Amino acid sequence: PLFYAALGEREAVIRLLLDHGADVNAEEGYRQTALSQAARRGHEAIIRLLLDYGVDVNAEDHGEMALIKATGGEHGATIRLLLDRGVDINAKRYGKVALIEAARGGHEAIIRLLLSRGVNVNA
Repeated sequence: PLFYAALGEREAVIRLLLDHGADVNAEEGYRQTALSQAARRGHEAIIRLLLDYGVDVNAEDHGEMALIKATGGEHGATIRLLLDRGVDINAKRYGKVALIEAARGGHEAIIRLLLSRGVNVNA
């Protein structure tokens, strides 16, 4: 249910589920997580809520991480939030890394952000 609440941008529903013991790191049937769904769409309020409940910022979703999904969507504020909470900036999943996704999309501002935070430029 948590994933689908994130998909529908239902912050109050997410809080209700978490308050009643929902696993913040739960995966739905296709191994997708609420965090990665929120990161893909740049929903900072939902990400902050999940972080407050101890979500694993480095958890995989279909082999990708929330940082990679946020990078592909050019969500700078979301990326900063994840970096501030300790996401692995150089994590590689199925050949994808945040810097490559930013370069592939031509997202110069995101590339600058990643470089300023110490990303491996040769990833």
